[in-house]
Amino acid sequence: MNRQNLFGRPSFLRVDLDRLARNIRIIKKRLGQAVELMAVVKAEAYGHGALPVARVALAAGATSLGVAIVEEGILLRRAGIKVPIVVFYPDFSYRAPLIARYNLIPTVIDEKFGRSYWNACQKLKKKAPFIVKLETGLNRYGLPLSEALKLTRSLLRLKGTELWELASHLATAGEETGFARLQVQRIKEAMKVFENSGIRPRYVSLANSGAVIDLPESFFNLARVGVLLFGYPSETAAGSSLPVRPVMSLESKIAQLKAIEADETVSYGREFTAASRRLIATLPLGFSDGYPRHLGNKGWVLVRGQRASVVGRIAMDAIMVDVSDIQGVRPGDRVVLLGEMGKEKITAEDLAHWIDTSGYEIITRMGTRLPIEYAGKAARLLKLR
Repeated sequence: MNRQNLFGRPSFLRVDLDRLARNIRIIKKRLGQAVELMAVVKAEAYGHGALPVARVALAAGATSLGVAIVEEGILLRRAGIKVPIVVFYPDFSYRAPLIARYNLIPTVIDEKFGRSYWNACQKLKKKAPFIVKLETGLNRYGLPLSEALKLTRSLLRLKGTELWELASHLATAGEETGFARLQVQRIKEAMKVFENSGIRPRYVSLANSGAVIDLPESFFNLARVGVLLFGYPSETAAGSSLPVRPVMSLESKIAQLKAIEADETVSYGREFTAASRRLIATLPLGFSDGYPRHLGNKGWVLVRGQRASVVGRIAMDAIMVDVSDIQGVRPGDRVVLLGEMGKEKITAEDLAHWIDTSGYEIITRMGTRLPIEYAGKAARLLKLR
């Protein structure tokens, strides 16, 4: 999807691609030379735009890409991306020909799908690399060790197949390390069982964003990193020891200023009542753009480098903020709803804290009607500016 701000919409996302590249270099240094980086670009790269992020990530040292669903991988292939693209989540057999056609690497958890994928690769005279997902404690997708070994053996008997990756997924990395270390031990035990059976995957992958911060024993030879690329280490980011910085900001402009008197109300449901004469600014975006509706009367934004409280319910296409205590405010003034202005900043984790959700949800929920303006030298090199 073309998310360029072709018509100058005053409300938009800004993505700093130079900061993204810097974050990736920091992550690469933490991983070390023996560990490859897979850049996770699912969900439009956590709302930042999958294709620009993929190109910057690859230029900065990532060697493969990860997506959640087949469609995401197809879009990258059609845009000319050549590196390995992994589909994290298992799919249905009738979609196996798509995976083969677009040279995607599937996660296989059952024989039926595995053989459908192999048959599709055979018809196209292609090799059939695949991933087996091992269950080590998340209990989402994945197979117990005995089933994973049985499936792998069966698929490797077929001509042209390769166990590209033995993978599992951490349940608590970035939150607490006790259970995560147990999962590390479980995948190490699985590696021994596979090796004793004569099976050596090209990659073993367990580490995610949280693990990159505080669980180096989980790195093996491939780390799958998503939200950390974008400056959000984990849902408990306060303890992060990596100097990554948020890449995304959400900006708008004041469309109207309106003085209201004491006892007047603002927005639907009359949930805000002015205690005294107030100056209310209306911003031309709302919950249809992904700004959480539950931030009404809870959040704040930045105007002229100062905090202004959100008042009243968030509407579908409008947000009202109280700018009474900010000097010199005018229609057209820049407003930051997520990001930095002067010495103040608002992070996705701030927004998440105010409404009891996660920073991940905040950045991935930003609406597709919001255009994206890419900033930095990388944007110019990609001809996005």
